[in-house]
Amino acid sequence: MLYTLGVTPERPPLVALAPDNVFHVTSLSKTMTSGLRLGVLVLPPKWISRAEEALQILPLAASPLDYALLEEWFSSGVVDATRVSLQTEAERRANLVISLLPNRKVVTDPTAFHAWMPMPHAQAETFAASAELMGVLVTRPDAVRANPEDGDTGIRLCLGSPSLDELSRGLSILAKFRSGAL
Repeated sequence: MLYTLGVTPERPPLVALAPDNVFHVTSLSKTMTSGLRLGVLVLPPKWISRAEEALQILPLAASPLDYALLEEWFSSGVVDATRVSLQTEAERRANLVISLLPNRKVVTDPTAFHAWMPMPHAQAETFAASAELMGVLVTRPDAVRANPEDGDTGIRLCLGSPSLDELSRGLSILAKFRSGAL
């Protein structure tokens, strides 16, 4: 059973719901390539001066080479081509999850490089340990559980790092776990 997430008219981005209260923080290392260490902060206008003050006292500085590379990539179209390529690959990997785990409840988004398998905490711990014994690493439930007392958690599947062959093998192994327990 698959549930998909994403921005739709029924699920607008948070900034559309609370534009005066939402800060968007990201980095190009997440959206372009891991070696590009430039961050992005988009915030409501009333917070700009305070953010500038705070950022000026931090001992951080981006490399001029990163800025030059990014400027070249924007002007040459590399950024747009990379975005399209990443979106295509994310969708391909999300579809692979859907095809290889048809009998599991999976939450995914065709624009994301991860999937979520919700399950009770004890079951998620057993699932993660069993997966590891079978040679498949998954994100353990405590790594993504905000409240240690919360019994509902799950398994996060990271889809972006492994090669497509490795991902297929890992998902095929996970698919063999019995749907009820493992």
